[in-house]
Amino acid sequence: MNRLSMENRTEPITKDLDFLLQDPFLLYRNARSSICGIWFYDTEECQRIAELMKNLTQYEQLKAHHGAGAGTPPMTLSSREEKEVDIVRMLARAKDEYTKPFRTLEQYPGDLTGLPAVRRQTQESDIFAHEDLGAVKTA
Repeated sequence: MNRLSMENRTEPITKDLDFLLQDPFLLYRNARSSICGIWFYDTEECQRIAELMKNLTQYEQLKAHHGAGAGTPPMTLSSREEKEVDIVRMLARAKDEYTKPFRTLEQYPGDLTGLPAVRRQTQESDIFAHEDLGAVKTA
């Protein structure tokens, strides 16, 4: 899924794919030597998909090595990969994380008078009189 565009990129899984896992990114190089990356919100999912892609690529390499599937056993998924992914829950969690900074403002409807006051320094001598900058003389 691509949040920045309506178009999703698809890439066939072939024997020529090379993968590199750098959480939260899964980088890959395809047969055309193009390097692409997939960003994952959940690092566990990134690792799970990286393992799955590695297994699928190895399976494709075995098929190519032994001929077009002659005598190659079908690939089986581990129990961890067989679990259904609850996409609705994943999207809801991503939305919650995205909107978390805005919830603070929702606690103060209307004006922001309930927020703690922020002291403003208005005099130049207060602004520039820091030890690391040295004292500033004002006329």
